[in-house]
Amino acid sequence: MKKLIPLLFIALLFASCSWDGKFKRVKVENEYSLDIPTFLSESNMLNDMASLQYQDIYRDFYVIVLDERKSELRSALQLGGLSNSDGYSNDLEGYANLMINSYSIMLNMKKSPDILDGEVNQLPAKFVSIEGEFEGEEVFWKVAFIEGPYKYYQVYTWTKASNKEEHKITMNQILKSFKEL
Repeated sequence: MKKLIPLLFIALLFASCSWDGKFKRVKVENEYSLDIPTFLSESNMLNDMASLQYQDIYRDFYVIVLDERKSELRSALQLGGLSNSDGYSNDLEGYANLMINSYSIMLNMKKSPDILDGEVNQLPAKFVSIEGEFEGEEVFWKVAFIEGPYKYYQVYTWTKASNKEEHKITMNQILKSFKEL
């Protein structure tokens, strides 16, 4: 019996880590929705400014959404003395550039990320994949910058760099599921 208890514990642990591939739709204040894996749990410790925060610390998988009014970009560009000639236009491209450059200060990026144009549910979007170091860990992020009529949204997904291949498809599904309500 003593040998059976550790085996049962290990079997239970593996069963709790398995995922059925299902997503749940989360709505945030009737403003937007995002489809996230059912294994994620709500959090409030990832980013103080995030309007949505979910995590699974065992899988080392995280999702947050930041949103801000378009007028805030104009103000930030004016306050910072930034202009088109600096690569910071008052549009989605300038917004994505500003965010990526500001995060590059905190992250030890392996290389400057390519910014890909796209759409998310008929909204203009920019997508980036970033590999770098954060707080001593090698991390992989997939990010979407999305332009709504009145707001810009940043949808971040991340995991350890060693889990990149395991989570890349799921991360893309999350980013593509964003929908303004």
